[in-house]
Amino acid sequence: MKHPFRVGERYRNRLGEYEVVKLEEPKMVIRYPDGRVLETDVALQARIWQNIQMEESVITLEKQPAPARHAPRSTQGGAQFHGLQESDFQRGTAGTSWRARENLGGLLAQAMSDATRSLFQSYAIYRQAEVHIVQPAHYVVEGRRRLREAKFIFRLDAQRASYGFYIEKNDGEMDDTWDWPRFLKALKGDAALQRQTHAAMLQLQLRWDVNLERHEELDAVVEATQDGLRWQEGQKKPENITWPVFVERLEAIDPNRWCNLYLLAQMPKEQAIALGAGIAEPVTRVYRALLPLYAASIGPTRPAS
Repeated sequence: MKHPFRVGERYRNRLGEYEVVKLEEPKMVIRYPDGRVLETDVALQARIWQNIQMEESVITLEKQPAPARHAPRSTQGGAQFHGLQESDFQRGTAGTSWRARENLGGLLAQAMSDATRSLFQSYAIYRQAEVHIVQPAHYVVEGRRRLREAKFIFRLDAQRASYGFYIEKNDGEMDDTWDWPRFLKALKGDAALQRQTHAAMLQLQLRWDVNLERHEELDAVVEATQDGLRWQEGQKKPENITWPVFVERLEAIDPNRWCNLYLLAQMPKEQAIALGAGIAEPVTRVYRALLPLYAASIGPTRPAS
């Protein structure tokens, strides 16, 4: 994993500013202003530093009255989108146009580009009522590599719109081009990331959907409580669990089984239609809240498609 660190330079983590005094990958030694010295993991500190930079860019831009004039243009900005229609709410895509880059897909990508000063692009999924919003350098379409990448998602079914964070686990071996192992390591090792994700779940009414194998019913739904998480598996009695237990259960999934993992908000069809083009605001609010999770999951930059 690439990292920004140099000996003698100063950076920050969730405990405050520190100086790098020794760097021998995979470990580094850092010193805080009060003299405390800590040996830590280079990859972990790089993820935390990346998350802090992403969060601060969003906070700075959200204080401005309008999007930055020179924010990167990801698409035509959804100029042709005026709102979802009753006919858009289906599992297929026949007769719909909302996924296009000139339509809602492009509007969501442009909103994220404006909010972060990072280029985001939209990708419509073939024959599915679904669009992915990603940084294109971390999303390679050729050779189905998109399956390996974390992404933001917006999708419709007959009754609702669902949107949030989406990541996939392979039903076989995974090398470092898969984001799933990196996602688990980040969520397991970064308590601040757990707290941020938990706060977003409570504030925006998000839930984890755990789906083993493709195109099957949900295997588990995980919601936030004030003290932790509640795991509901099928018709079994709900269990109150901690974040470490949640990660352990994800780690324990059979290596030979596929997993679709979502962290989603849902909006009823009637509300989604009534919002018109304004639907982009609540959707990108969820995306922005989950930027630390996305940033922690994506791997080294790859060529954009």
